[in-house]
Amino acid sequence: MLGIAMDDTIHLVYKYRKSNQVQGSAEERMNSAMHYTGGALFSTTIALVAGFLIIASSAVPSVRDFGLLCAVTVAIALVTDIFYLPALLKKFDN
Repeated sequence: MLGIAMDDTIHLVYKYRKSNQVQGSAEERMNSAMHYTGGALFSTTIALVAGFLIIASSAVPSVRDFGLLCAVTVAIALVTDIFYLPALLKKFDN
């Protein structure tokens, strides 16, 4: 699950680092990176959560728990990417 959740994080960090070549503050570069990747972050998260919630509708308890755990993990990863990652990147920007 960490690999799936990290995919969006990698895209956002890459776009932020690539915008390092552009003049501007860290906040402007983060806004640009979020504007560029935001739609993809939301659409992939919605698709993944929906898919794992379908798995969570299984009658088998272990499969149901797996689907629910994966859906929650991907949703939390999106929240972290939107709120926590930009703050970290802005703080530790060199």
